[in-house]
Amino acid sequence: MENDNFTSTFTAPCTPSEAFSFAAQPNIWWNTMISGSARHVAESFIYEVPGIHYSKSRVSESLAGRRLSWQVIPSEHRLELDEWVGTDVIFEFVELSHGTRVDFTHVGLRPQLACHSVCTTAWGHHLTVGLQALMAGAEARPVTPSSAAEVAAEVGAQKAG
Repeated sequence: MENDNFTSTFTAPCTPSEAFSFAAQPNIWWNTMISGSARHVAESFIYEVPGIHYSKSRVSESLAGRRLSWQVIPSEHRLELDEWVGTDVIFEFVELSHGTRVDFTHVGLRPQLACHSVCTTAWGHHLTVGLQALMAGAEARPVTPSSAAEVAAEVGAQKAG
């Protein structure tokens, strides 16, 4: 169901192949503390904001210049965001005459989830100041160890108790 997903769409002045390449490097646009790889099928990566969020994702689909999908998988980490497990993060790239339309969907990020408000606000932030900025040739502003608290406060995230 469409309302069971968070979606965001933007246009970038780059080719679909370039857009794919940028999206597949979340450590340069989303969070510099990401470890692992996010480009090829079966690769996995860890997303962590210390004390706030931890999730592990595996690349489930990788069609260069067309589509990139990550599935959030169980990690058994104490700060794992259980609500994300089993959800999918999907990027679709559509060539336009003036660039690329990027369709982002977090499948399963439903309004009923406790994290919905914070998570959708955070995705909007990361997609705008991170991925979209990078694709437009500007400097991306991913979460860094020194900016984590400021970004968390901006999006409404709180430290785990």
